[in-house]
Amino acid sequence: MTCMWGSPEKPAANYSLYYWYGHGPPMVECKRYLQKESINIGCWFHQSEIIQFQAFHVYVNTSLDVKSHVIPTVVMKLQNQGMEE
Repeated sequence: MTCMWGSPEKPAANYSLYYWYGHGPPMVECKRYLQKESINIGCWFHQSEIIQFQAFHVYVNTSLDVKSHVIPTVVMKLQNQGMEE
């Protein structure tokens, strides 16, 4: 699974992604960032990190000009939509 943010053409800030399942932490930081020009533009999740049909929370933030910026997110439930062979 891949989560991406911002504009891939011209990344402006280096964001960090944290996620957790269920009703609360522990939060886990992305283990495999996708980068452009050494700036994080996304996160790739291995299949073993994905728990289907549970509340999946994502928190994406950065510090820019001494202020913390957060990308608003919603709670999702992941479901494998792919075809298995």
